[in-house]
Amino acid sequence: MRRLNLGLISIILLIPSFALSLDTATRHVGPVMNWTETDLGTFDAEWIHFKCVEGSNPELVGAMLQDGSHDMSALNGVLAVATDLRRTFPGDRQEFRGKKARGERKAGVTGPDLSLWYDMRVAGGRASLARTLNELNAMDIIEIAHPAPICEPAAIRGDILPMPTPDFTGQQNYLYATPVGLDAPSAWATPGGRGDNMKFIDVELGWVLDHEDFDASKHFYQGGAAMDPAYYDHGTAVMGEVVGMVNGFGVDGFASNAQWGVVAITVGEWPNVPHYFQEAIDNLDAGDVWLIELQMYPSGFSATPMEWLQVNYDVIWTGCWADGVVCIEAGANGTQNLDDPAWGGVFDRNIRDSGAIMVGAGTPTGRVAEWFTNWGSRMDVHAWGSSIVTTGYGDLYNGGSLQTEYTGTFGGTSGASPMVTGSALCLQGIAKSYYTTPLTPNALRTLLNSTGIDHLDPSKEIGPRPDLGAAVASLLSGTPAQDLPSAEGLRIISARSPFSGTTEIRFQQPRSGEVRLSVYDTQGRRLREIRSSVASGVRGVEWDGNDSSGRELSSGVYLYLIESGGEVATGRVVKLR
Repeated sequence: MRRLNLGLISIILLIPSFALSLDTATRHVGPVMNWTETDLGTFDAEWIHFKCVEGSNPELVGAMLQDGSHDMSALNGVLAVATDLRRTFPGDRQEFRGKKARGERKAGVTGPDLSLWYDMRVAGGRASLARTLNELNAMDIIEIAHPAPICEPAAIRGDILPMPTPDFTGQQNYLYATPVGLDAPSAWATPGGRGDNMKFIDVELGWVLDHEDFDASKHFYQGGAAMDPAYYDHGTAVMGEVVGMVNGFGVDGFASNAQWGVVAITVGEWPNVPHYFQEAIDNLDAGDVWLIELQMYPSGFSATPMEWLQVNYDVIWTGCWADGVVCIEAGANGTQNLDDPAWGGVFDRNIRDSGAIMVGAGTPTGRVAEWFTNWGSRMDVHAWGSSIVTTGYGDLYNGGSLQTEYTGTFGGTSGASPMVTGSALCLQGIAKSYYTTPLTPNALRTLLNSTGIDHLDPSKEIGPRPDLGAAVASLLSGTPAQDLPSAEGLRIISARSPFSGTTEIRFQQPRSGEVRLSVYDTQGRRLREIRSSVASGVRGVEWDGNDSSGRELSSGVYLYLIESGGEVATGRVVKLR
């Protein structure tokens, strides 16, 4: 079994989820622009999202905002033109602030209070919208104001050409051996490795929910707006990659045992994109996965990831860092360098890190960037961007109904992102099976990135291609223990490493008696001592990752020492938070 390499340990030690001092001096938001009517051509013509500054306490009273600590008269003067005004995220303000605090403790940066976001409808077209946006952004009480996007699925679809074939799993090369495939069989051979006991929600515009290759018994949630029939094929193709049933026909999904759900968004429902993002998060538990299958068009740019808008970023950030819900985000098909200075650092993780796993698209066998994909250091991983065999469309096979259609030409970052989503569900199912708790979003992102296979593009950074065999090995294998020469009978057998939550150190106990486990940091300071009386044989001692006072320790490398009957054995583990 492969062991956790030093590169992974080095990266884990840099995970920004441990004992960071909170940066309260700056909260980076963007894009803050001087909006023009031309800029707004690809945005909704009526709706604005705006957010009051952190620390404020505005209350919506009628058509006005009131705050006893701030002069709101100028703001209410602008709001007077609104034909509709409402909270973006209805709910208890203290609950949102609790999430903000939890996220800040883990991320080490000032996070968003989602209760401070509002939606405003403005009459008079885009000229009036631009004027109102600029007036809002000029106010001290406003952190940022921006328009609501008109977005679309990040899709490239093929023409319909029916041809009868009952079983297409042999054509799903993206499932199988590396470096072309992602090695799903290595996950499937491991308990939990088909996404067992995990939930997944796809957020886009439509699906054929009763497709013959989807397990209706695992469909746990349908929400959002009314589905748009024009986008049924796109959502169906995405779903087949993730949860296609293992049934002897059609396609197999990466995580066929996962429960699946959908939240629909329609163009006519703007600006409800962030509402529906939050709806997806609210219906998942920590460790579960949601997928953003959308892209948008800022003025002057091509197709762009949805987190470009601050309101979307804030929902994703809160879900990842505060709630522990994994977000997979399509990197979009805009042929753009996300590291270009023109973006103002919006996609620089040193400035803004939503916590999402962003996915680029690579050629199936060449592992170079597809011509259409965005690229840059923000891309965490990549997967196939073309020639994907899955459900929907009907160009590969059309049995005479939407429920029996399959394609061999799905692609785009929309095709790559479900592969990463399925991989994430496989790994979370394994983690839950072995350790009773899934990985945090940041730990999962690090695992996928650090164990992946490098891309081969000479100029475009799209991230590595996930290697589930390597990822499973790193997830399950303990760092080799180093017994002292004097230990003749007592010896370490295994230790779960890396771990998130609780690890078990298993050892050979030569005789019945007391066992003492001591945990140290890399500077030699003893952090925890656990004593237990055990019988002889193969035994185990659990450590919950806390110090002697019950405080959860940060991510990093920890040394342990087991003593029993005058004998000693030592080893080390990697903790992920």
